[in-house]
Amino acid sequence: MPDQSDNAYNQRIESAFEEELRSEEGGLAQLLQALRELTVRAVEVVAQGEGVEDTEQRLEAATEELKDRAAQAVAQAQTRGRDRMERAHAQGYEDAAAALGAASSVPDWSPDASGVDPYERAPFSGNAQLFVQSSIEEEVEYLRQDLKYIRKYVTEDRYAQAVANVLAKGDQEIVQALADRGVDLESFDASDLKGRAADVFRNTKARGAADIRGVLKDTQPEELASRRPQLWRRVKRNGTDSLPRVLDEVAKDLAADSPAVELVEWNLSSRHDGLRSSPDECDLLARQNLYDFGAGVYHPKTTPSHPHPNCECSIRVVTKERQAWGRTTNERPDAFDIREEEVRELLQGVPGERTITDAHVSRVAQHTRAVVAQAHDNPR
Repeated sequence: MPDQSDNAYNQRIESAFEEELRSEEGGLAQLLQALRELTVRAVEVVAQGEGVEDTEQRLEAATEELKDRAAQAVAQAQTRGRDRMERAHAQGYEDAAAALGAASSVPDWSPDASGVDPYERAPFSGNAQLFVQSSIEEEVEYLRQDLKYIRKYVTEDRYAQAVANVLAKGDQEIVQALADRGVDLESFDASDLKGRAADVFRNTKARGAADIRGVLKDTQPEELASRRPQLWRRVKRNGTDSLPRVLDEVAKDLAADSPAVELVEWNLSSRHDGLRSSPDECDLLARQNLYDFGAGVYHPKTTPSHPHPNCECSIRVVTKERQAWGRTTNERPDAFDIREEEVRELLQGVPGERTITDAHVSRVAQHTRAVVAQAHDNPR
């Protein structure tokens, strides 16, 4: 019977996770669109400047508005994700009870994870909204450095369009959206630019070539950060890395609170096997039998957080026998042991072309220890 209630409960959680991150109507897609629209608005305001002084003033005002509204968009997406996962757990709880034919005799439970902060446990520091604002400030500082070179070569009447081009970073969706509003960035003639100024414009066009949505879906963050640092700054700037983390942390905290949940199973992302970093910490978390509950299975109070940015691994719950709903069935572990020889064996058992070096084993073991220790030091 637990298998039947497991499936009923997990279907709701997994659907919420998939729809929020991968659906065209999901929270991630909506956030990407909102941030793109905010950027279009900022570029449009700057492009309408008249001369250097007016353009600089417009840039400052547009930047402040972009910072505030981008942070608001991220906060709204996080709130939506929390609410969506709370509803999923409530529906999953009801479905699991119904699958057991015990809907009228289970403990009352109203999920509440609205106060969950994904940054409390995950091995990342800072606040998502503040991060978005500071990242935009950093990008604008780079922009101002670039403009020092460009001002040497453009006349006053062309300055606003030059700034707008650099601000748009060659993103063709932004360029097209502006064209639809009557702002033609492509009409800017950069043929007279020289030296560093010419490089700025060439790099600007190249930076906009990759689609951020595709990067988020298909590229391992660490690999992208080293291979294309400028593009990685763009990806980080939009703040979307917080969404999978919010969904995951809320789901894990609610699982720890649910009267029906006995254990939690680490569920690898469907795209994980294709990442260049694999096998990595996520593979270890999904395969290690840390507490003798089974491979990749954890006590709900000590389920680890995501081990790296943009991780899209999720959870599956293991429900209790009906008569145990509302009662503690497993004591929370107070210790764990991750040994490198076991880590090596588990990683070598993962299909893939990556060579399992001593350095890689040591890094994965050390990082996994830190993630698991955080869950022990701050139980759910």
